[in-house]
Amino acid sequence: PRVRLDLLPYYSRLAAIMDRVFSDISVPLVQELEAQFHGQTRWKKQQNLEGRLKTARFLGELTKFRVAPPIVVMRSLRRCLDDFTGYNIDVACCLLESCGRYLYRSPHTRSRMSSLLDTMMRIKKAKNLDERAISLINSAMYLVNPPRTTARKEAKVLPPMEAYLKDLFMVRLSPESKMVSLASKQVQRLPWSDPAQECGQLVIKYMLKACRKGRYKAVGAVAAVAEKLKRAKPEISVRLTDAVLEELQWALEHPNVRDQQRTIVYARLLGEMLRVGLIPASLAFEELYKFIDLGHEIPLALRESSENYSAEAEDAAASGSMPKPKFMA
Repeated sequence: PRVRLDLLPYYSRLAAIMDRVFSDISVPLVQELEAQFHGQTRWKKQQNLEGRLKTARFLGELTKFRVAPPIVVMRSLRRCLDDFTGYNIDVACCLLESCGRYLYRSPHTRSRMSSLLDTMMRIKKAKNLDERAISLINSAMYLVNPPRTTARKEAKVLPPMEAYLKDLFMVRLSPESKMVSLASKQVQRLPWSDPAQECGQLVIKYMLKACRKGRYKAVGAVAAVAEKLKRAKPEISVRLTDAVLEELQWALEHPNVRDQQRTIVYARLLGEMLRVGLIPASLAFEELYKFIDLGHEIPLALRESSENYSAEAEDAAASGSMPKPKFMA
């Protein structure tokens, strides 16, 4: 739909996923959007603003998903800065709000983006703009490069063992076999004989945190480390399985849009645990059926009737007679 700008991030994600399989999708899409952007820039009419904002935001979302190269947005932003009047200000601010922070924080585009932002601020000071345009520019600038606050939150000082586990799982862990083997050996060297240290609880805590807040590739590495520790420390695999199942059950009972990515990560971790042999296939299928059947539970009376009919059918098969037909769930 023309006015559903909230769908553009999902379209961009779909384009990024399809680009891995079909390489002839992203290039024509970006070229068409860029040509449409420059064509709309030449047509200066008030009715054209909505379409220009939609095109600018779509280009920004595609840039964040690395479907469109950064130079496309920078050329578009430069085109608006060359004639920084009227609705070009709205379009330039829309580009900055959609992907300006991403380009400003990326190392390879930071210098070019800083130059464009400096140019925008110089034009703002040189021209006599109205209050609306000034507020738009300031809002976009603060989104891209927010001012630094003097009062910083003090960093939490972790105990030495927690700090080491955090670095091991959230920073250094990677899917390579050497790193997986190193992590498993380092976990075995922890003071497991001291119950006060709670080594198992801490290891599971940072394993799950590495899946949630670390890199996406760390999910398979965490499952591989747990599989390496299966013989030496079986407590790890049991604790990890219980924690993942508990998180998935919580997500089913308390659905929230905010926790969608978290739930997807735990579902993938469960699949990785099945792949390395930590859990049986029956447990994975049980969870899968639980996902599918959620909200479609069979009533108790219908379930009892179905079980009774199945029992009658087995007895009839054993005696050679046919049971009376009934409705089965």
